[in-house]
Amino acid sequence: MKLGIQSRLFLAFISTTTLVVVAMALAMNWVFERGLSDYLIQVELERLDQAAQKLSKAYGENGDWEFLRHNPIAWGKALNLTDLNPNTTVEPFPNSRFPAPPGSRPPPRQRPPLESGPGFPSDRGNSGRPFPPPPPGSRPGSPLNPMEVINRRVRLLDANKQVVFGPPQVNAKEVYHPVVWQEETVGYLAMRRTESITDDLALGFQTGQQRTYTWIAFLALVISAVASLLLARRLLRPVRRITDGAQSLASGQYTTRIPVDRSDELGQLADDFNHLAATLERNEQARRQWIADISHELRTPLAILRGEIEALLDGIRQSSPDYLQSLHGEVLSLGKLVDDLYELTLSDLGALDYRRESLDLAEVIEEVVYTFERRFAARDLQLINRIEAPALLTGDDRRLRQLFVNLLENSQRYTDAGGRLEISLDSHDDWHYLRLQDTAPGVPEASLPQLFERLYRVDKSRSRTLGGAGLGLAICRNIVEAHGGRIEATLSPIGGLAVHIHLPAART
Repeated sequence: MKLGIQSRLFLAFISTTTLVVVAMALAMNWVFERGLSDYLIQVELERLDQAAQKLSKAYGENGDWEFLRHNPIAWGKALNLTDLNPNTTVEPFPNSRFPAPPGSRPPPRQRPPLESGPGFPSDRGNSGRPFPPPPPGSRPGSPLNPMEVINRRVRLLDANKQVVFGPPQVNAKEVYHPVVWQEETVGYLAMRRTESITDDLALGFQTGQQRTYTWIAFLALVISAVASLLLARRLLRPVRRITDGAQSLASGQYTTRIPVDRSDELGQLADDFNHLAATLERNEQARRQWIADISHELRTPLAILRGEIEALLDGIRQSSPDYLQSLHGEVLSLGKLVDDLYELTLSDLGALDYRRESLDLAEVIEEVVYTFERRFAARDLQLINRIEAPALLTGDDRRLRQLFVNLLENSQRYTDAGGRLEISLDSHDDWHYLRLQDTAPGVPEASLPQLFERLYRVDKSRSRTLGGAGLGLAICRNIVEAHGGRIEATLSPIGGLAVHIHLPAART
């Protein structure tokens, strides 16, 4: 079964949340257990201090520890363990894993419970006071005195840390508390630290806390599952819009747009999609316009040729050298248009061949100017070349000549008689800045950015009656960009059109 993006996002969110919740629950439970254990140890240390005070008093009464040495009865009396409950057992050694030392007296056995009631001896302790009733829920024989709990994990050492009462060796960690009599340390109480909680009340509290953590974790997982589902759906909503929009674009609906209602990465993606759709729409419009313009450009000379040839066939016109020269001119015009279209197509595809070599841009321009001087003079135009210094660069001599031929031919065709074309060049910062500017007529400022588009003509001043198909400047732009340069058109300060060409200089 293949999972969708929404399912994967949901699983990723819920898995991450589950890991975080479980980790937090385990960490909180561990911290709680450690804190509770430290608290209980602190309580036991306080009880150990009470036991130390009782033992200190017993030591003062007996003068040494001999009365306690391996004597569980005396140990119980010293800690008041035998005055609690007639069924209480005083263990000789708190840890049953250790055997009793030789010569020690066995502990008193538990007595079976006697009849209870007023006046019975079993109803009273050694002090003659009645025993208090056991608390509800207590187990028979369970320790009721905290001191008795300590007794199970405590041993007594003398001042030299020799065992007085308790097992001779303990492998577990111990806490030592001094027994002081008249400002002198006469012994130590060594208590084995427990690794687990044994107190019933503490265990009940711990169990309740664990149950609470479990419910909190469960609720957190439920909330995170709902939030993950909602978040996954919200994140995928713009993705679905983009998917639907992409399918519309694939079907040719280039007017498709996606509403942008967010400012994050998905909103940026939707905005980029709209830009892509707008670009495709412009390209489609340009393609249709390109086809229409090409058809129109080809239809005009073909229509002329067809009419002239049909006139010859019908006998309306008689064949003559002038008439044949006119037909030849139309064929040449049609051939030039086809050649320009072919070169422009190759240039757009990056298939035009360029033979790079080191050359002088000033020499290339001077040779092209020389070939156009008579043509400019025939139309009463001045061609002024102000380039004097050499301008070295790396480029294709043939393509650069084609560039300047198109520019000079364009200026010669559209500049009014009596005008002029000035060519100048500046070189600095590893660039050559070439400028060609002619006199009136000029070009409307709104048309300047479109001059280098394919088949674009400016009305009146760029009329088809003057010749040309509107491909020359487009080819010029491709040649300049292929050399790593830039070309642009502005209004000329002398009344016509100014073409600026920036070409990189040769590296020395």
